[in-house]
Amino acid sequence: MTNSVLSESELEQEEAASRASAQTALQNSGYFRRWQGPFGAVPVQFLAELKTGEFVYFRARGQKLSMQIAATAADWQESRYLASFEEPYRQALDTLGAGLCPPDRCATQILAWLKLYHEARLA
Repeated sequence: MTNSVLSESELEQEEAASRASAQTALQNSGYFRRWQGPFGAVPVQFLAELKTGEFVYFRARGQKLSMQIAATAADWQESRYLASFEEPYRQALDTLGAGLCPPDRCATQILAWLKLYHEARLA
């Protein structure tokens, strides 16, 4: 049995594919008026404005993923949230527990939480 180590080029290709997948999923969701991210590494962050006007902030840091939704960015800065989500997260390759999370995984979690948010609003 041999260990396989990805070359720097292969890692860059994987990262580019993950970013492209994330952007496609976010675009196709129909939730957003505009967004930035996921970007960064420690933490991974995402900022957005929903088509309904709310501000969204997501981050992966340490060993957790979290996202808050507020009426405005100013409300978010004052911790006045309409919804807040959090869950533990650990990636096998993140040996330091620093919160390294691939962009496509971030997008999947963002969209799952937005679905819950929208379902709760319709209830």
